[in-house]
Amino acid sequence: MTLDWGFVLKVLPSLFEGGANSAIALTVGLLLAILESVSIKRMRIFLRFWLELFPGVPSLVILYFVLYALPAIPDRRT
Repeated sequence: MTLDWGFVLKVLPSLFEGGANSAIALTVGLLLAILESVSIKRMRIFLRFWLELFPGVPSLVILYFVLYALPAIPDRRT
């Protein structure tokens, strides 16, 4: 059995992409965890909401909410 270098070179970009995505996710997660100790109360409330709610909700539900429910909310700033 020999190593097929053509296959390795074909799969290598996907492995690097997965590693880069993992590094980005780790960085964002650490940043959110550090920001949770910030002294601004609204920021702490938002981060607590984000960190408690979204990991337990399926991604499809979040996408549906962002794409269909948020645009339906009227903009009252004007």
